Amino acid sequence: MPAISERAYLSAYPDIADAVAAGHLRCGYQHFLANGAAELRAASPRLDLKWYVANNAEVHADLAARRARDAFTHYLAIGLAAGLAGAPASNRATQEDTSVTLCRARASVPLSVLARRGLDFTCAGSPVLSVVMLLHDEFALALQSLAALRDRTPGDIELILIDPGSLEETRHIHRYVRGTKLIRFDLQVNPAAARNATFAAVTAPAVLLLGSDTEVAHGAVAAALERLGGDPRIGAVGGRLVGPNGQLRTAGGIVWRDGGLLDYMDDLPAMAPKANFVRVVDFCSSAFLLARTAILQELEGFAIRFTHPDYADADLCARIATAGYRVLYDPNVVIRQLGVAESEVHAADERDAFFRKHINQLRFRYLADPKVEVFARALDTDQQRVLVIEDLVPLRMIGSGFGRSNDLIHVLASMGLFVTVFPINRGNFDLAAVYPDMPDMVEVMHDRSLADLDALFQERQGYYDLIWVARTHNLDRILPRLKHVTTGTGRPLRVVLDTEAIAAQREAMHHRPSEQTEAFDLDAAILKEFANAHHCQNVTVVTEQDATTLRTLGFSDVKVVGHIRDLNLTPRPFAERSGLLFVGAIHEVDSPNYDSLVWFVDEVLPLIERELGWETRLSIVGYTGADVSLARFRHHPRITLRGAVPQAEPLYNTHRVFIAPTRYAAGSPKQKQERFSPDRTEFRQLVSFRAGRSCRWKIILGGEKNDSSRHGRPAPAMTRRVVLFGV
Repeated sequence: MPAISERAYLSAYPDIADAVAAGHLRCGYQHFLANGAAELRAASPRLDLKWYVANNAEVHADLAARRARDAFTHYLAIGLAAGLAGAPASNRATQEDTSVTLCRARASVPLSVLARRGLDFTCAGSPVLSVVMLLHDEFALALQSLAALRDRTPGDIELILIDPGSLEETRHIHRYVRGTKLIRFDLQVNPAAARNATFAAVTAPAVLLLGSDTEVAHGAVAAALERLGGDPRIGAVGGRLVGPNGQLRTAGGIVWRDGGLLDYMDDLPAMAPKANFVRVVDFCSSAFLLARTAILQELEGFAIRFTHPDYADADLCARIATAGYRVLYDPNVVIRQLGVAESEVHAADERDAFFRKHINQLRFRYLADPKVEVFARALDTDQQRVLVIEDLVPLRMIGSGFGRSNDLIHVLASMGLFVTVFPINRGNFDLAAVYPDMPDMVEVMHDRSLADLDALFQERQGYYDLIWVARTHNLDRILPRLKHVTTGTGRPLRVVLDTEAIAAQREAMHHRPSEQTEAFDLDAAILKEFANAHHCQNVTVVTEQDATTLRTLGFSDVKVVGHIRDLNLTPRPFAERSGLLFVGAIHEVDSPNYDSLVWFVDEVLPLIERELGWETRLSIVGYTGADVSLARFRHHPRITLRGAVPQAEPLYNTHRVFIAPTRYAAGSPKQKQERFSPDRTEFRQLVSFRAGRSCRWKIILGGEKNDSSRHGRPAPAMTRRVVLFGV
């Protein structure tokens, strides 16, 4: 770990951070060298100069005898070599040391098996990948790393091992690994020169630089190869580097304008939202770096001037970018680093050389400041940023308009926009369900809720170009907080209200006047619902009828963003199907879907049973909210509760009739196709939304197919008529 940590220094001394932010200082490093060292400040978690002098008697004696100019010089010239502690052991250091010990113990367990059976990297044909690994004296970790690589990467691998004068069993690794090319040096050599010696000899189109103490997770190599092969503009791919304690070591690197480096998200949880989306970055760690062979050969590999791992990696990635390629961070590429990330070379020794070499690139980077990390973490500076605010993380399985929101997010991401998804309410969904349903280039704030929105707006002032607010009631909840987004930025923020449905129309249909109740004032309810909509620059609706309603209120820029789907009829013949199928999410007991089920089961199902007898079987499928009970249906002899299912297509394929007994609703049912007419300022292409699959037959209860209740207006009195029509 470097003796000086820019992030830790500015965090420990807010006055210095403010001076850097105001431009009075170039960086915290400048202050430390000019003043901090003399003031015995803490330079990093592992170097507190005041503690260093007070707790090491020899330091005080050496300074008194003028063997070193100051405490910092003493630490660099004498203390490091003597093994003197620079600071009290932190909880992090203790935890990491314990984790490393456990990793080493774990690696030693299968040694006997690996020693007897060995690992086979013999290539029967052309290799799909060349792997270059620089060995160190950690034999058990190296063997475990190679075992994970072999077990989790199908196909032929050209393995090249570099042994720079190992002293323990590592020097005999060829006894345990067959089919490898081994390059051995009798003496310690420059790591960059050692790896460069292999690049001219590799035969695969891609080279993986892999640390000898790193363990690739399942699918990591395949994900990196797929990413590299999917876009010719990508020159190298790195991933989520996780330490032995389960915390991140880096989620891509940031290069500051003065040449300083930052491992983004260092020591933070590996599943943190900010670390779990794809982005173009300044550099990635060569503990796992997949690069195109042709590029490495053209650049002649690493620059031997840089021996500190971070600067060697940053320099290589900077030259890849200069050559016209991107360096991509992919969180799907997960790597565990089993050892301690240390370097005997001090980063400050190479910082100036790196700065001078890349000055023309660095002048466009951000000044070192924790407040701008969110801006500096990705290099696509011309990429528009969109914040999507929804009730929940919009997973397709929970229905109720969330499928449409999910489609919308996929479209925005496919257009090259950077999207952050922020839920107003925390969901009870496992992350295993969340991430597969979202594009991997989208930042999903799965651990946040409305209580965290102020903090996000404070942290990201001036960051977003557009805020997309899904559902009108959410606009009312966030409106007081929106001022934080533009405070001090001097530029307006565009807000789009995506109504999803006009709730007042649903309430009007639900409201059934009697002698004891007053008539529902629909116009007043709509005005109240959209009282704050004038704060938005655009409004979107699901149907043309909703657009007309809002235009009568004076909103001129209203766009229809509906559903588009392709019919893909399931193949089973009608005669081989049986039963009725209801598919719909029920978030609350007063929701239209719950009402429709109660009405259908109580009023309609007995009529069907009278005609069909035992053939009257109803399957109820869909997400159910935590506060919703379907107990009233559980013991019904004709009903099967299926709950949420991973795939609905098999059920559509086996059931004879699909029912949609909706009595009141708003928006547009998924079964109805709506033309999507995007505003060109929000979308640059016509897009196609794909919804679920359809049965061959569908029942509409309570009216004909084109009944006015489908368009959000009060429906006529319900009938017990069953209308079947082909779809």
